[in-house]
Amino acid sequence: MYFKLTTKAKNLGNEINGKIVELNKWTNEKNNTISFDIPKYEKSIRDFYSDKIDEQTFIRLDYQTEYFQENLEKAIKKTAPFFTKMKPNQTLKIILIIFLSFASYHLLFLNFKPIKVGLDKITQQGLISYVLTYFIIGIPIFIGTFIINRTTNILKSLGLISNLLTAIWTSLLFAFPIFIGGLFFFKFNQQIDIENIIAGTIVAGLMEELYFRGFLFGQLFRKTNLGFIPSILFGALIFAFGHLYQSQDVGELVGIFMITFSGAIFFAWLYVEWNYNLWVPVLTHTLMNLSWKLFEIDNNALGDLNANIFRGLTILTAIIFTVLYKESRKEKLTINRQTLILKKKNAL
Repeated sequence: MYFKLTTKAKNLGNEINGKIVELNKWTNEKNNTISFDIPKYEKSIRDFYSDKIDEQTFIRLDYQTEYFQENLEKAIKKTAPFFTKMKPNQTLKIILIIFLSFASYHLLFLNFKPIKVGLDKITQQGLISYVLTYFIIGIPIFIGTFIINRTTNILKSLGLISNLLTAIWTSLLFAFPIFIGGLFFFKFNQQIDIENIIAGTIVAGLMEELYFRGFLFGQLFRKTNLGFIPSILFGALIFAFGHLYQSQDVGELVGIFMITFSGAIFFAWLYVEWNYNLWVPVLTHTLMNLSWKLFEIDNNALGDLNANIFRGLTILTAIIFTVLYKESRKEKLTINRQTLILKKKNAL
């Protein structure tokens, strides 16, 4: 059986060897073997099927320079569903590891305050203790990530070894409307506490995206056949319920739940469509939180009409720009009708 997938090539460069190593690591995780024959402008990739299918497939791949440098691994992962089938017991095993790891994290999270108080006595610095507590309660997450991705760097598996510059300029662009709204419709916060701002923006943005999108959603969506909706649903519910401490009013609670539930879906969508670059949702989340801190918008995540108009414009800007950006690069959206529930072979 022969399949061809071609794009125009310019320059393969010396990075081929490094990418081959990465691909071999990835295929070893999937219990496959890959060998390479590299002519001047093409690579033949031999993919052996599982035990029951004794056939081999060759894929001809010619890459543009930037596509090769940034998306070679992604391209191979995209072609893999044509040639390999994830065994049901393997999917169930991954799901079990994810939920056990996240359940352990959540149990530790319930003891966040006593852990931080204990660390405060050692560090004498509330912010340092706050950050350390987040990392300590996240140990089950890191262990789970290691078990699922034994041959891949943990930070890479969670989306942290990605293009930071891309994340910076995109997040600044996305957050522009909400800061414009803050400048024109809200008063500047006169009682700014630097430690609280850092904790509520950088630390919250990083840790929430790392544990909820990078791990709980990301590992389900990237490592199993589950589509976007089942992969994000559980994490979005927990994420939304986790923000209900912000009010006692029933109406506000409903609003906070809907806002944070939608936010979880939005950040997960950004994560996927920006090639699993977790820094894009991390920095976008951080900047959106920062606008809430710099301006007297509201004391909870709900906000008033003006706040939600500009928050909506921020989300709309991110979505429209992402779609147009991918179209300009002739890339299809990863999340589509064929990847919503279960990933299908022809989803590519």
